[in-house]
Amino acid sequence: MEIKTPKDALLKNVIKVREITACYGANTVQTWLMAWLVVLANKLDLSITVSQAEETALYLIEELYMLNIAELTLFFTKLVKGDYGSFYNKFNLHTIIQGAKKYRKSRGLILRKLPTEMQRKLIN
Repeated sequence: MEIKTPKDALLKNVIKVREITACYGANTVQTWLMAWLVVLANKLDLSITVSQAEETALYLIEELYMLNIAELTLFFTKLVKGDYGSFYNKFNLHTIIQGAKKYRKSRGLILRKLPTEMQRKLIN
């Protein structure tokens, strides 16, 4: 099923990044995010080094630990589509982190509009 909006992704009852970290460790999440970054780079025909992927994945864990898997998938889809800026034919950590911050901000706006009980359920 395709997720089209941040609200749809937020309301999906799927595992969160922080839960994966708790179960399998931060290294697993970092490796998984590195794979996403390689896919992103390949789709945009960008070159990426292992060290760039490692560093960016660590920053993404800090920025997006509260997201669920549907949200993370949507975030990367939006990155590929250019919703958070252009890469100008070069892998750009800044574009990705700024995109993560924008995604979190839009997520917060969605959460604020939900009933308090639903907010609690989604952020725990």
